[in-house]
Formats: sequence, C-alpha cells, structure tokens
Amino acid sequence: MDKQIIKTADAKTEDVAEIIIEPSAVSVSSPKNPLIIAAVKACGFTWDSDAVRWTLAISPYTGGAEDRAAEVGNALLCAGVPIILPDPQLAQRAVSGTFTPRCERWVRVLNDGSCFTLRHERNDALYREARRVLGARWNPSLHCLTVPVCRWQTLLDFADALSFRFAETAQSKIAELQRQKDAAVLVSPRRPGGKARKESVSEMMNQAAGVIPDLID
Repeated sequence: MDKQIIKTADAKTEDVAEIIIEPSAVSVSSPKNPLIIAAVKACGFTWDSDAVRWTLAISPYTGGAEDRAAEVGNALLCAGVPIILPDPQLAQRAVSGTFTPRCERWVRVLNDGSCFTLRHERNDALYREARRVLGARWNPSLHCLTVPVCRWQTLLDFADALSFRFAETAQSKIAELQRQKDAAVLVSPRRPGGKARKESVSEMMNQAAGVIPDLID
C-alpha cells in the first residue's frame, strides 16, 4: 500500500516529513529543511545521528507516542510541511489538533527525598519566577532549580499558578508530607520557670505603683 501524503493547500515546501512511531520513540524522517527543523525542535525532538532522523524518546514526562506523533504532525502541517503518518485516524488527529499537548513543566523529587527539582522549557521569565520560590537554588550538576522538601506548600502554590505537573514520585512525597502535617500533635508548652517569672512581674508592677511589699496580702 502506498504511503498517503497529507498537505495543506498553501504548503510551503515539497519536502515531505514522514512520522514514524516505535514502542519507545517517535521520529521524523525528512530531507534537510529549515521549516521541518524548526517545527520538530519546537516539539522537543533532537537529532539522532545514528538513525539519521529527528527523534523524541517516550517517557512518563512526554505523554504517549500517539499524542506526540499527532502533535508533531500538526506542527509540521501548520508550518506548511507535507507529512506522512502510519495511521489514517492518527492523521486526522494531526489535522484537527486533537491531542494532549506535551507538558514541559515538571516537579520531580531527588532519589534521596531531600529536594524537589523544577524542570521546564527554556524561558527566562519563568526561571526568574521559579527563583522566587522559597528555598529555590540553582543546581549546576542537575542543570535545574531545586527546592527543599520542607517548602512543599509554597511549591504547590507555584506549580498550580504556572501549570507545573508533579511526577508520580513527587506526588508520593507530597502525600507523605501532607500526612505528617495532618498527624502533627498539638501541645501547649509551659515555659521553664513560668510561675516564678509571673511573680517577679507582679512585684515589679507593685513597686512601680509604690506599694510596700510588707502590706501585700
């Protein structure tokens, strides 16, 4: 069966981008073309010199392969690039823009459970906003910001406001911290020597009023 080319009426190039779906990756095979390069890079694809094509490895942070194939197909069509997709229904999703967009903003947690990490697209304004999270510090070895787990409540507000998603491990850590908070024991501590201090204060007040200590009942 011949491969079906899909293109728009105002296509800007005759070069065709073929989208290939594999179990662990989605890739785009095409001639070298700046329109194609810009579109696939915007969708998170990187050049695989061994496979000689643009590739996006599928992980828990990318969403499913079909969503990513529909997304890159849509981006290519919108850029005026003809495409080939392996499935007619998937091609229709690319045309109609029916897919779950890839999330680039993630809160994860370090293996030792000490800090959350903030990972996001290259965006200077977003980075500056993330630096305002209480305790946020740049980690040069991880190439991202980290936030101590003790600041989790502030992080929740930040993530909600700027559409960050929590990885499963980060969600588990948040749930653990919430349980600890809910199970906290409320007490009313008594300061050491509290009674003696009260008597001392009373004496000082009486003396200030000119009351003779011997006359106090």
